Amino acid sequence: MTMKFLDYLLHGLGEEGGRNVSLTKFVGLLLNKWVDCDIETAYELSQIANNVTPTPLPLEEFDKTFYSIVKAENRKRGIQNG
Repeated sequence: MTMKFLDYLLHGLGEEGGRNVSLTKFVGLLLNKWVDCDIETAYELSQIANNVTPTPLPLEEFDKTFYSIVKAENRKRGIQNG
């Protein structure tokens, strides 16, 4: 676990205009080989980070971004249908 991980959970994803990028970085951190978080837990932790963001991403945008990141991470790892 890194301090950046805790920062996202305590302070959220930042300002409008940068939240998707922050979500991408956060999910990437959760799914990397050192943390290796499962998808369900990564989703829940990402929701926490989004919910503490002063202006959170709408759920539809959050879900679209989250699952796009998961799909890209799975492609990188050669995982099908993840």
